[in-house]
Amino acid sequence: MGLLDRRLLKTLDLPLIALVMVLMACGLVLISVAVRARGMLDLVEKQAVFAVAGLATMLAVTLWVDYRTLPRVQWYLYGAAIAGLAAMLVVAPEINGCRCWIQAGPVSLQPAEFVKPILILVLADWLARHEDRPWTWLDLVPVGAMVAPLALLVLKQPDLGTVLVFFGITGGMLLMAGYPVWRLFGLATAGLAAATGLVWAQLRFPDKISFLEPHQLMRLVVFINPYNDGQNGLGAGYHVLQSRLAVGNGRLFGQGLTGTSQTATSFLPEPQTDFIFAVAAETLGFVGITVLVLLLLALLLRTLHDTTQAGDTYGMLLGAGVVSMLATHFIINAGMTVGLMPITGLPLPFISYGGSNLLTNCISLGLLMSAYARRHKILF
Repeated sequence: MGLLDRRLLKTLDLPLIALVMVLMACGLVLISVAVRARGMLDLVEKQAVFAVAGLATMLAVTLWVDYRTLPRVQWYLYGAAIAGLAAMLVVAPEINGCRCWIQAGPVSLQPAEFVKPILILVLADWLARHEDRPWTWLDLVPVGAMVAPLALLVLKQPDLGTVLVFFGITGGMLLMAGYPVWRLFGLATAGLAAATGLVWAQLRFPDKISFLEPHQLMRLVVFINPYNDGQNGLGAGYHVLQSRLAVGNGRLFGQGLTGTSQTATSFLPEPQTDFIFAVAAETLGFVGITVLVLLLLALLLRTLHDTTQAGDTYGMLLGAGVVSMLATHFIINAGMTVGLMPITGLPLPFISYGGSNLLTNCISLGLLMSAYARRHKILF
C-alpha cells in the first residue's frame, strides 16, 4: 500500500465503521431469531458472508475510489442502469407478482438496489453545477428527467418501495442543495393529493383505471383498515395485524431470544426482511427497540456529520443522497411495522436480511467516506 493509501487510512471515519459493524451484528442476531422456527438458519450464514463482503467493499470504495472522478463515468453507469432495469422486465422471473430478482449462483440479487447510488451520483453532479444560481420551478424539469426513467422502469416491475426511496433521495438532495423548502412542501403535497386521487379513481372505476397492481392497491386499502381486506383481516391485512401483535407482545423488556411467540410460531410473515423491526420489538421490548432506534439515529447523524464536512459541494450533495436513502428506508420500514405507513417491502438498513440492500448501503457509505477522507486538500 502506497503513501496515498496510508494517509487515507488515517482519515477513515472509525465511529461510522463501528456503528455499521454493530448494526450488522444486531441484524445477524435478529435474523437468526426470525428464521429459527422456519429451519432457515442458512440465511444467517449468507447474511454473514454479505456483511463481510459489504465491509470490504465499503473500505475499498473509500480508499480506492476518488469521488471527484465519478462524474466522468456516471452517465455510463446511468445508461447501464436504464438498460439493466429494462432487461429485468424481460428476463427476470416473476416471483410473487414482481420481476425484481435475478439468480446469481446460490443467491438472488435485486438490481434496482444498485441503481440508488447511481441516481445519487447524477443528481449530486447536476445540483452542484447549479450552485450560486437562483432556483426556479423549471429547475425541477432536468431533475425529473433524471429520476423519471428509473422510477417508471422500477414501478413497472412493480416495486413501489424503491420508487419511494428514489423520491426520498431526490427530495433530500434538493433540500441540501438549497431548493426552497416551501416549494418542496408544495410539490410533496400536490404529489400526495394526486396519488390519493388516482387511488380513489382506481377504486371507483377499477375497469377503466389500473394505475396500481391489485395487490398494491389492497395494501393501501388495508393501511386504512386492516380488516377491510374482504377476509376479516386474514387476507392482505394479515401482515400488518400480525406485525402489530408482535410489537405489542414485546412489552417493556421483550420476550427474549427464545420466547418470541408471533415469530416463533411463524405467524409473522417475512420476519427476516420486511418485518424485522417487529421481530426486534417482540424480542427486545420497548427498551431494546429504543436502543436499536438510537443506534440507527446515531448512524444517520454520523453520516450527516460527514456530509457537512465534505470539501466541496459535490461531495456534500453526494453525502446528502446517502443520508436521505438510509433515512427513507428507516422511516418507511419502521412506520409500516407499526401501521403508520403502508406496507411497501423496504428493508431496515443493515438489519434486514438481503445481500443486495446490504451491499448497496455499504457502497453508498463508501462513496460518502471517500468524500470525507479527501476533504483536506493538503493530503494531495
